[in-house]
Amino acid sequence: MMHNLKACPFCGGRPYIESHSRCYINDESTRAAYVRCTDCESRTERFPVSLGQRKAVDAAVNRWNARYEAVGYIPVGDHV
Repeated sequence: MMHNLKACPFCGGRPYIESHSRCYINDESTRAAYVRCTDCESRTERFPVSLGQRKAVDAAVNRWNARYEAVGYIPVGDHV
């Protein structure tokens, strides 16, 4: 399945999907899926493949592609 990944929200870099990574989640060794930026190395949290390979990858992609819009700002003053 082809996924469309948005550019990195931090640096604009190209992301990739990692879905065969071994890691620890809740002190248990497991395989997990996540999305990581090739430039700045930012990434999503890891989603356990025990959920199912496709579900884990889809969850990581959805989290990566989520963008939050600022609805306002808090003025901090001229001295900052």
